[in-house]
Amino acid sequence: MTQVYHPVIDMPFAVGGTIDISEVRTKLVYARDQVRKKALRKGVSRGAGRILKDAKARAPIDTTTHGLAVKGLYKKSLGKVVKVYRNGMTAMAAIGPRRGFKTQVRTATRGKKKGQAVYQDPANISHLVEYGTQHARAEPHLRPAFDCNKEAVIGDIADAVREEIF
Repeated sequence: MTQVYHPVIDMPFAVGGTIDISEVRTKLVYARDQVRKKALRKGVSRGAGRILKDAKARAPIDTTTHGLAVKGLYKKSLGKVVKVYRNGMTAMAAIGPRRGFKTQVRTATRGKKKGQAVYQDPANISHLVEYGTQHARAEPHLRPAFDCNKEAVIGDIADAVREEIF
């Protein structure tokens, strides 16, 4: 379950990590393709939901120091996407800010765009929130959520496989 940028999944930033599920994998080998994919998707989705819930709890509400004018918008934009590959033995979950939470924050008062709306999207500042800048301190929430929930995610995947296959 590696979190990486994928061209089909439009999440601009994710913290990478993998989880080894070798004991569950042996049970998956003998299942039919559709059952295997369904079980893996269900388990990875549950695990990603657990990490997402923890990341939202750890995420800062006030991200104005990172350049976002609307409070709570960053936390609201966090989401997950699950992809199971064709071989049915590989699944990926991306957890991070989603695109499409663009919000009008003000109207430009000078320059070429005077009078036009100025928009902000939380996805554009996610890396700044997680790692910080020279002017704003880091507020890590994705990596700690991933690290704290690794064992529980393995359990979620194993439970889903047991439910679907046995």
